[in-house]
Amino acid sequence: MTLRFLSGATALLTAWTVLAAELPPIRADEAVERPRVQSTGDFLVIEAPGENNAIDTPRGTTASRLSVSGRVYRWTPSDDTSRVTGGAALFDAVQSPDESFLLLGERVGAADGPNSSRLIGFNLFNKKLTSGITLPERKLGSLRFLPSGTTLLAVEKAQPQLARPDRLLLIDLAAGKTVAESEALDRPVAAAETNGKKCWFTLEGANQFHSLGLREFGASPKTAQTLVKGGKLLLSPDGSTLAIYGSGQLEIYDVGAEPPRLLRAMPLPKGFTPDWGLALSEKLDELLLVESGRNAWLVSGKSLRPLAEKSGQAGCYDFSDRRLLLTLAADETIGLYQLPAATAPSMTVSPRRLKPFNRNDNFRLFNRSGKEPQAILVDHRGNVSILEIRPRRWKKMPVYQIP
Repeated sequence: MTLRFLSGATALLTAWTVLAAELPPIRADEAVERPRVQSTGDFLVIEAPGENNAIDTPRGTTASRLSVSGRVYRWTPSDDTSRVTGGAALFDAVQSPDESFLLLGERVGAADGPNSSRLIGFNLFNKKLTSGITLPERKLGSLRFLPSGTTLLAVEKAQPQLARPDRLLLIDLAAGKTVAESEALDRPVAAAETNGKKCWFTLEGANQFHSLGLREFGASPKTAQTLVKGGKLLLSPDGSTLAIYGSGQLEIYDVGAEPPRLLRAMPLPKGFTPDWGLALSEKLDELLLVESGRNAWLVSGKSLRPLAEKSGQAGCYDFSDRRLLLTLAADETIGLYQLPAATAPSMTVSPRRLKPFNRNDNFRLFNRSGKEPQAILVDHRGNVSILEIRPRRWKKMPVYQIP
């Protein structure tokens, strides 16, 4: 019996050895293939030694520091396949604090990911496309300029397939790279703001807001409680006051104090869930809260009054003459409101009906200071235009037209 058992075991071992010899070895790096970001859109850089991208640009401005000369740029954005009306895969657009430079954020890759991000820069003095940065395998959300004008606070969205968590980033636009990362966060970021010394952020579905010193960006954030779940944020122009708002509630904090001190709180109208807002005073005594596609409300102290029933997702405010521009859903128009008394727009204009004509939706709107009232318009296709606000008919002047 013993001899038979050993003989069978030997045969089995021999058969397994032969079978194993016929199988190729499994390499660790081939076990799980790393997903690749699909190439979408196009950003072309052409060497042109004589090209001065800082021409007609005052020295010391953000545009002069970020416009790279000796090159010509051509940009064709990625398509946004999630929108029925089409357009570019833009996730945000921001204007530098000195109003000299415009930055568009474009998502690169398939709609279901994974994604990279591209940051496209325009010099608003000479109306030229003057820079472009690609951040590989970074799926960015909202962007905010620091007061320096050359650094961005950015929200990074999780990409589990690339082992990328939700977090915040600091991006040096002059160097073209990420210079600091926050610790990994356990939820997606709902909103983030910065005054250049600190940043504040909220997380989706959470009743807290958090703060980080920018010099200790990788440290654990400080946390305070709020009644607003997953609230949006609005920072005052002087960087000392923070509004947290969401479904049913608005809270205003003095963030110059440590810990932040609640200045006032008030309920918002039932069913009103604002997703963006504008500061209308230096300390947020007045502000505009908007639910895209629905209502816009003016907040003054503890009083509220409706301004528009069907608002868009963009607007801007000129503090010098209290002129508010608000995008409206009807025919993609822009309404001009003269505050504080206005209850209806004094005039409405549809940019798509101004030459050069198009059918594109409004994406972002920024104020532009100067002798003549102007605004910067970015549409959903990625076209950038200057709107000259005139008493009768506005004028649209292209900065960059998508090929």
